[in-house]
Amino acid sequence: MHFSRKILLIFTLVAFCLSSSVEGKTKKKKHHKHHTTHHVSKNVPIATHRSNTETIPLSSLPDFDHYPPEVKKLVKEALSLAGQHLRYIYGSSNPNNGGMDCSGTIYYLLHHASNAEPPRQADEMYDWLEEAGNLQVVTHNDLDSSDFAHLKPGDLLFWSGTYHTNRKISHVMLYLGKNTQDKPLMFGASVFDFKLPRDGEKAKFKGYGTIPF
Repeated sequence: MHFSRKILLIFTLVAFCLSSSVEGKTKKKKHHKHHTTHHVSKNVPIATHRSNTETIPLSSLPDFDHYPPEVKKLVKEALSLAGQHLRYIYGSSNPNNGGMDCSGTIYYLLHHASNAEPPRQADEMYDWLEEAGNLQVVTHNDLDSSDFAHLKPGDLLFWSGTYHTNRKISHVMLYLGKNTQDKPLMFGASVFDFKLPRDGEKAKFKGYGTIPF
C-alpha cells in the first residue's frame, strides 16, 4: 500500500484511518467500501478497511513541553493510538476491535486519557462544547483569519458535509499543534495536516473548541 506525497484537504467520517505520512504528505487512495455507500464531497479522502495509520515522534511538536498537562496526556495517547495501525470500523469506539470510526476514536481517547465525559457522536460533541461555552464557530475559510485566533493544541475540530447524513456535524478530529515545519497537524487515528476545505466544497469546517476537562 502506497501513499501520495500531497496531503488531501479534509476527511470524511471515515477518513481518519487513511494512511498518511505524518509530516503532511499522504498518498491518494480510491475508496472501495463494501456493503455501504456514502456520498462524499469531492476531494475528501475516504479510508478503506485495509488502510493503516501512522504516528509521529513527540519531537515533531516543538511546543509540546509548553502544553498543559491534560493536553500532553491526550496528545501522547493520540500518538500511541496512531501507531497501532487501526482500520476504519463504523460504530467502533474500541481499538481492541482493530479499528474505530472518527467520533469513536475521539470518544475513546477522551475517556482513556482525560477526566472528560464526552458524548459518542461528532454532532453531540459539538453541542457538548457549545453548551460548555467552549465552542468557536468559524465563518472564514482561512487559517490566518481571526476566527482561528483561539485555536490551541488539544482542541476538537468539527466538519459538516463530509458524507451524506442528516447530522449537522459529520466529522471530528483533535488538533495537535504545529510541527517543526510550522504546519498545523490533527489526529483521528492517524496524523494529518490540518487544512480547510476549498470554497465550493460540500464539506465545511464548522468550528473548534476546548475540551471541558
